Amino acid sequence: MITSNKKSDWHIPWDHVLYFFPGILIIPGLMVAALVRPPLLFLFASGVAIAGWIMLFVARLPLYRQRRFFAFGPAALDTKHRRLYWRAYKVIGCGAAILLLLNAVVRW
Repeated sequence: MITSNKKSDWHIPWDHVLYFFPGILIIPGLMVAALVRPPLLFLFASGVAIAGWIMLFVARLPLYRQRRFFAFGPAALDTKHRRLYWRAYKVIGCGAAILLLLNAVVRW
């Protein structure tokens, strides 16, 4: 009979949970902020999305210098720009999620 010294095989430390699921803390705070100051939150979410697009432009800049404007995906990028590429999409996604949440919570 094989026994395990671990309490559970599914144990996830809280710092990992907060790292991989930031919405656990952010989304309730945004809901409260949306009820308090919707125009300010709209500007913030728009700024986050615009910052993501700027990051995406900077990540794809080596491709633009090679005049490869219609290359899809990060396969042609080096490691540094590939990481920035995926982070840019995460930032764009966060901005879009905040805008969708704002749209769902606030009635204009």
